[in-house]
Amino acid sequence: LLFNDTIFRSVQFRCQCKAHRNNCRLVLPEFACDEDEIKEVKDAIKRAKYRVCPQYQCDICGKIYYSDRGLRKHKSLIHERDPSTPSTSAEPDHSNARAPSVRCPECEGVFNSSVAFAVHCENNHANDSLDFTVFDIHFSSWRSFEIWKERKEHETFTKLVRRTTRRSGKGTTHMYACQHSARASGKRDSGREKKRRKKCIRTSKHCPCFAKATQNLDESVDVLACFGHLGHKIVSADLPISYDDEMVIRSMLLSGFSSKEIVAQLHQSEWNEDTPAEKQPRLCFLTTRDVNNVAPRHGILPSGSGAGLQTMPQYYDEYDEDEEGIDEYHESSDEEISFMTDTALTMLTLEMSLSRESVLDFYGISMPNTPSMPH
Repeated sequence: LLFNDTIFRSVQFRCQCKAHRNNCRLVLPEFACDEDEIKEVKDAIKRAKYRVCPQYQCDICGKIYYSDRGLRKHKSLIHERDPSTPSTSAEPDHSNARAPSVRCPECEGVFNSSVAFAVHCENNHANDSLDFTVFDIHFSSWRSFEIWKERKEHETFTKLVRRTTRRSGKGTTHMYACQHSARASGKRDSGREKKRRKKCIRTSKHCPCFAKATQNLDESVDVLACFGHLGHKIVSADLPISYDDEMVIRSMLLSGFSSKEIVAQLHQSEWNEDTPAEKQPRLCFLTTRDVNNVAPRHGILPSGSGAGLQTMPQYYDEYDEDEEGIDEYHESSDEEISFMTDTALTMLTLEMSLSRESVLDFYGISMPNTPSMPH
C-alpha cells in the first residue's frame, strides 16, 4: 500500500477501510477480509500517521505504542504491571515528552498521573494498615456514584475535592483529589486550601487518593478511584462537617441549645474510648466556631435560648470554593421542589416542637452532669 504524506489522507483511508470491513462482514461474509490483513493495514496507517513520533514497545508482549502514556496505560490495564516500569523508546530524549510530576513520598518514584501513582502504591506499599485498592466500577447514574463516594469517604476519613471538569465526545470527566493534595504546578491554591494545608502534617504534596468519574452520554458513570492515603496524617478533625452532622447541630440549635452546650454535649456523647483519637467522629472535634458557621446557613441566630429563624432553611454547598471548571448544575423538577419543601416544613415543625431533652434522646446524645471535653 502507498500512503500519502498527509495525516488527513491517512485518516480518510482508515475510515474507508472500516466501512469496507463492515460491508464484507454484513454483505459478503464468505469473502470477509482476513483479520491479519486488516491488522497489517491498520498498523501501516498508524505508522504513517505517527511517522515523526518515537515508538514505545511493551517489553512483555512486544506491542508498539506511539506515546509513553499509551504504553503505561497498556501495562497497567492489560498486564496489571506497575506503569513506572521503564519503556523502550527509539528516542528516549524526545523533546515533546511530558516530564513526570507526581512523586512517591516512600520510594521517590516519579509518575505522570494520579492513576499511575495509585497503581504503584497498590503494588508496592499496601499492607494491613494501608489499603490502596484501585476501584474500577460502572454506575448506572450519577446519583449512585455520589452515594458510593460519600460512603467510601466516611469509611476512610477522606474528603475528595473536585479539581477539573473536562468535556469530550464520549462524555464529561470529573477529576477528584484528596483535600490535602497540592494542585498541579502553575495553579494557585485558594484561601480555604491554604488554611486547610497549614493544619495538616504532611511529608509530600501528593497523595494517591483520587477519583476519576466519566459521565457517559447515556448518563452512566465509569469510575477509577483509590481511597488510600500516603504522605500525610489521617485525622478526622481535618474533615469538613458532613450534611448529617450539620442536621444534628441544626436540630439542637432550634431546640434552644447554645453553641457551648452543643459542643460539650457532642464531645461527651460521641467520644469512643476504644477508638484512636485521629479516628474519632468529626463531632468529637466540634468547636463553637463550627456551630456559629452552621447556624447562618439555616437562617438561625446562634445566640442560645433566644435564637429564632430568620428565613426558611437554605442548604448551601460548603465546598464550592474547592471546585474548578464546574459549569454543570442539577435543576430540580417541580415535583422534587414540592417534596423537599414539604419535608423541610415537616422537619422544622417537628424540631421546634421538641424539648431539649427530646432532641438529645432522638439523636442518642446523653446528658452529662458536668460537661467535660475528652483528652
